[in-house]
Amino acid sequence: MKRFISIIVILIMTLDISANSALMYYTGNKSGEVIYYGDEDIPIILDKEVLTFELPDVPDYFRSTEDIENYDNRILVDYTFTNPSDEDIKMRLLFPIGNVPYNYIAEDFTYDDLKDHGVYVNDQKIEAKVRYSFDIDPYTFSYDDLANISDQPIKDDNYDIDQDSIVRKYTYRLKSQGEDDLSAAFFTIPKSDDRLIYIDEINSTKDKGDKIEVGTFIDDQTKTVDVYVIGEPIEELTWDFYDDLSQDKMIEGTSELLATKEIGTLWEVIQGIKHDIDDIDHYNRWFTMMISGSQGLGVMMDVLTLNDPRSMMRWYDYTLDIKAHKTVSNKISVPVYPDKDMSYDGDVYTYHYLLSPAEVWQNVRSLTIDIKTDKYMVFDEDGYTKTDDGYTISYDHLKEGELRFSLCAISDPQKEARGLHVLDLYFLAFMIVFITLVVGIIYSIWRFMNRKR
Repeated sequence: MKRFISIIVILIMTLDISANSALMYYTGNKSGEVIYYGDEDIPIILDKEVLTFELPDVPDYFRSTEDIENYDNRILVDYTFTNPSDEDIKMRLLFPIGNVPYNYIAEDFTYDDLKDHGVYVNDQKIEAKVRYSFDIDPYTFSYDDLANISDQPIKDDNYDIDQDSIVRKYTYRLKSQGEDDLSAAFFTIPKSDDRLIYIDEINSTKDKGDKIEVGTFIDDQTKTVDVYVIGEPIEELTWDFYDDLSQDKMIEGTSELLATKEIGTLWEVIQGIKHDIDDIDHYNRWFTMMISGSQGLGVMMDVLTLNDPRSMMRWYDYTLDIKAHKTVSNKISVPVYPDKDMSYDGDVYTYHYLLSPAEVWQNVRSLTIDIKTDKYMVFDEDGYTKTDDGYTISYDHLKEGELRFSLCAISDPQKEARGLHVLDLYFLAFMIVFITLVVGIIYSIWRFMNRKR
């Protein structure tokens, strides 16, 4: 019995470490500079930009709609645009708001964290539509990201599929005859630009030149698999069976095509997925996820993993009119959620803002960054000046690289081993009880077997 107690102690110590580290870092979001969304060259000049971070407090878990809607930390961007030409100019602009604050939401509840924010021209609030797109990387910007936003269903240059492509489901029953309960089944299919394939619980893909091999685990020697095909239909698949995904040993097995069903068009299938955003943004976001998940092989992997709130980028979409030889003020307000690092003796909050999109504008003559906070700025590499209400820095050009700064309640935070948090303690207590029960059952079986001997 002492051995089993020792095992429990070791497992608890392991859980202590893993549970503590699991909640040591929260991911925030990114916002960035306004982007011209058009094909024609425009002579508009960005004369001045004042970027203000209003940070009266730091975020914690949001446990209710009221919590997040009362959160008042924001970025306020104030642009001064000039039209030096002889013609009036109307331009469509996109401003990256940032992804949803997934790590800071403790419960599943509805909220509108943009209700007190918006877009202003000459201090008058204007209509700005909130758009959504797929964005797998929260901290970098590429103009390719703009291709994910469209008023029409988007397409991909590598695949001849679109919103009217038919989605079919092929249902197979797989039976393996290996010695172990766990085995694997594989099929190989020619690559095609005219279709995409998705399989529940896909575990392996291999590029084999002009073909692609796909594998899936089989538990308890039997498995029902749904193979979804978008676009060009496929012939009945031939499955090979192995002892595991490494394919070291081939084993006997059988496959049976139980049913073939035409589900509908890709548009219809995607619209059937629950959503609370515009249909066109919802379709384009899922389409982009599927293409990203296919990794250029025509077989989609990790689509459900990619469908994460942190990969949903939000944008303000609006139009700005500037008369000939006139100057306008364009202000944008958005909430800001920092990364939170709790591995220091004082929690460190790191804020990100993408400056690189502003490279599209001519003659960025002035950039001022004001950070209004009562916290200390730490790890400062840019040379901010301390003010009565925070920090400031000014440039006579666009700052190179992206903007990043960190704040802390103490001036010199140090890495240290931290104690368990409240949520960790709940988790640890549950796991102690669970493991004790499991080990107790195992010990009882062990004693029973020894008595039989």
